[in-house]
Amino acid sequence: LLVGSLAARATGSLFGTGIYTADSFAKSLGYCSGVKQNDGERCFMLLCEVALGNIKQVGVIRTDDDNDDEDGGNDDDDKPLDLKRFQSRKGVGRRIPDPKHTITRNSGVQIPLGQLIDNKDFGGSYYGLNYNEYIVYDEAQVALRYLIQFRR
Repeated sequence: LLVGSLAARATGSLFGTGIYTADSFAKSLGYCSGVKQNDGERCFMLLCEVALGNIKQVGVIRTDDDNDDEDGGNDDDDKPLDLKRFQSRKGVGRRIPDPKHTITRNSGVQIPLGQLIDNKDFGGSYYGLNYNEYIVYDEAQVALRYLIQFRR
C-alpha cells in the first residue's frame, strides 16, 4: 500500500494524494470492483487499522469561538496539509456510523459498528461528502488487518 502508487488506478483526490479510508462500508463499496461470476460479482475490500494522529477536519460546523490553534481553522481547508501539525485529514460526511455502537479495544483502537445516522456536526461544506473520509499521507500509518471477500 503506497501513497500515489504509479500502479494504482486513480479514483479521486479531493484532499490531495494520499491513502483514503472510510469508517463505513457504504463509502468503500463505491471504490470496489470485482470479478463477475454466475452468482454475482465477487469483490474484495481491505479492513485496515489507521493511525490518524492529530486530525485536520474539513466540513464541520464551526462557531466564532473555534480557536485556529486548536483545529487549524476552516479558511485553509483547500491548502496542502501542514504535516508538522496534522498527521491526517478527515472529510466530514452527512452520514456517520452511530457512535453508540463503536467499540474500543484495549489498545485504544476504535471500531465503528453502528448503522448510518445523520451527522449533527455536518457543516454542509461544498465538498458534499455523504460519508466520512480519512486521508493519511504516510503509508506507515496504515496496517492491513483483513481482506474481506463478499458478493454484490
